[in-house]
Amino acid sequence: MSVILEALKRVQKARTDKIERDRGFKITTILSPVDVAKKRRFFLFKTLSLVGIGGGLIFFLVTVLLLSPKTPVREEVRYNDQENIETPRIVKSDTASERKAQPKMELQKPEPPKRQPELKTYVKISPPPGESLEEPDAKKDKPPKQMPIELNPPQSSTYHFNLGVFYQGEGKLKEAKEEYGKVLSLAPSHVEAHNNLGVVYKDLGKLDMAIAKYRKAITLDPQYRKARSNLATALYLKGDLESAISESRLAIVLDPNDLEGYNILGLIYKKQNKTQEAIEVFRKALAIDPGHPQTHYNLAILLEKLGNIPGAIFHYQKFVDLSRAREDNQEMVGKVVKHLERLSSS
Repeated sequence: MSVILEALKRVQKARTDKIERDRGFKITTILSPVDVAKKRRFFLFKTLSLVGIGGGLIFFLVTVLLLSPKTPVREEVRYNDQENIETPRIVKSDTASERKAQPKMELQKPEPPKRQPELKTYVKISPPPGESLEEPDAKKDKPPKQMPIELNPPQSSTYHFNLGVFYQGEGKLKEAKEEYGKVLSLAPSHVEAHNNLGVVYKDLGKLDMAIAKYRKAITLDPQYRKARSNLATALYLKGDLESAISESRLAIVLDPNDLEGYNILGLIYKKQNKTQEAIEVFRKALAIDPGHPQTHYNLAILLEKLGNIPGAIFHYQKFVDLSRAREDNQEMVGKVVKHLERLSSS
C-alpha cells in the first residue's frame, strides 16, 4: 500500500513541477493524495443511488400507468341541423354470388295438433212392428212433399185499396171495383177510394155513377183537385158543358199547374166552337209542361182546323216523339204518323 502511495506522490510532484515551469511561479499548496478506495466507494454508492432512484421512478411510472382509470378520448362535437333525427339505413343488397353462397332458411311448419277421437253416442231406434227403418229405392227417389203455405193478408183498407189500384192498372175493372167496395165498407170516408171507383165507373160507361162518386169525394174533401178534374171530364162526356167549365176552372184555381184542368177546359171551348179560346188554353198548358204529349195533340187538331198546316205538323210530330219516348199511346201514334204523311204530301 505504501508503495502505491509513494508512486502517487511522485506522480503528483511531477505534475506540480511541470505546472510551475509552465506558469512561471511556484505552487505552495500541495494537494493531498487521492484516496482511491474511498473514491471507489463513493462512486459505487453514487451509482447505486442513481440506480435506486431510477428504478423507483420507473416503478412509480409503471404503477401510475397501470392503475390510473382510462379516460375516454373527447371528440370535437360539431352542430348539426338534423340533430336527434334518425336517418334511414341503407342496406346493400347481396350480390348473386353472395346470395348463392348463403344457405336457404326454410320455415318449418308446425305440425297440426292431433285430433282427439270423437265420442259418439248411438241410440237404437226400434221400428214399429211390420215396418223397416230402410226406405225402398222408390221412396228415396221421390222428392219431399211440399206443404202449401197459406197467405193470410191483413184485411185492412190500405191492403184492398192497393190491390184495387193494381187491378185497375191491369185493366181488370170488375176486380178493381170489388176491391174499392171493400175499402169503402171498412172506411166509408176514404176519399181516394171514392175517386178511383168513379174512374172505374167512367171506364165502364156508367157516367152517372161516376159523377156521383166524384161528388162524394169532393164533399168529403173540397180541396181534392183530382176529383174536380175527373168530375169536369165526366160532365164534358155527358154533355153538361157549363157545369164542366165551372168544375175545370175550380180545379185550375186549386192547382194552377193542373194540366188535366187546362185540357178539359180547352176541349170544352173546342166543342163550343170557341177555337181561339181553346188554342190559348192549350198554349198555357204547354207553357207549364212542354213535354205533355196529349196537349200537343189537342193543339195540333185546332191548328189544322184553322189551316195552319206547318203548326199542326210541328205539334203532331211532338206528340209522336214524346209518346214514343214514354212508350205510351202506341195505337194513336200509328194513326198520327199516317196522318202526318198525308199532310206532308199535300
